[in-house]
Amino acid sequence: MLIIGIIGIVLGGALLYAGRRQKAMQSEMAKTSVVPISQLQAGTQAEVYGTARVAQPLVTPFSKRECVYYQYKLERQTETRGADGRTQTHWETIAQDRQSIPFWIEDASGKVAVNPDGADIDAQKIGEQFVQENDIVHLPIFTSVRASLGVSTRATEQALFANTPVYAMGSVTQAQDTLMLSKENGKMFLSYKTEAQVEKERGRNAMLWTVFSGICIVAGIVFIVLSLTS
Repeated sequence: MLIIGIIGIVLGGALLYAGRRQKAMQSEMAKTSVVPISQLQAGTQAEVYGTARVAQPLVTPFSKRECVYYQYKLERQTETRGADGRTQTHWETIAQDRQSIPFWIEDASGKVAVNPDGADIDAQKIGEQFVQENDIVHLPIFTSVRASLGVSTRATEQALFANTPVYAMGSVTQAQDTLMLSKENGKMFLSYKTEAQVEKERGRNAMLWTVFSGICIVAGIVFIVLSLTS
């Protein structure tokens, strides 16, 4: 019970930290409002909403869609035999990666460059698909992954698609002859959702994770007390 109690407190602490991060991001967003791109000023923290534009987009590895950011995870289905002799099936990650490129966000008033390096990115889930060896020959990790492919191998992807609406919060900096949004002087967040949707989601997550953290910490303390008094 002592070990269970310690695990509960550690898990509760981790959830509390995650909840506070969500609340901090929500508070940061609440301080500013989305403004027309033409009103951006260097040296400020700002939010914009417009269409992602790029001359040479990335292409998602499996769904083959043009984007400015993607991440994927490749998993192999494996089987293990438990102590009771029963066969159990689970998914093992054999490769994962993420890629992003600088792009523009454009609205009716103008456009601003975006450097996504270091940003917290809320990408749209594309879903999962089962893949074969010839589906991954174009990936840099192909050589190491080829030997790991199983009977069932699935890929899951997320992306910020080119030529679709994007919400961005970041620091406005002067980059040569244009303004740029980046993480240079604060938090940076990119999402395929609107500002209102993101704020609501962050607030809900902060509340839920804080509640669960309290439950885990209290349960952990109870288990520790019981282990010491039994």
